[in-house]
Amino acid sequence: MARKPTNQPPSAGMYPIYDAAVAFHDAAASFQPEGVYQQVKELEILPWVLLELAAGFAARAAACSPANAPLHPAIETTIGTLVDGVNSVVETSKQLYPAARSLHKAEIDRIENPRANEQRWDVANNHL
Repeated sequence: MARKPTNQPPSAGMYPIYDAAVAFHDAAASFQPEGVYQQVKELEILPWVLLELAAGFAARAAACSPANAPLHPAIETTIGTLVDGVNSVVETSKQLYPAARSLHKAEIDRIENPRANEQRWDVANNHL
């Protein structure tokens, strides 16, 4: 069941982009990976998530342009600043996956290149 947003704007539910943001938050908060490897792999797609968010803001900026709506050009420009802000963190997000792979190289190597009967080394299978 989806949570009720705590910071709900006026007229919430009337705007698909707000509903999409709530759905993203719900998906991110409720995701329960089977293992840490899946969490590491998820880091690989974060730049694309952010690029989609930036593209969404860019689409809204274009919709607010004077060519498309009777709005002051500063509205489009200001939304463009949001696009720039989201794009500015894309490069940082690209560092997460390689960093996680490097920091957890031994664990990832054991998953991607398991030894014969690797599961026998699982701590759940070894009791003293």
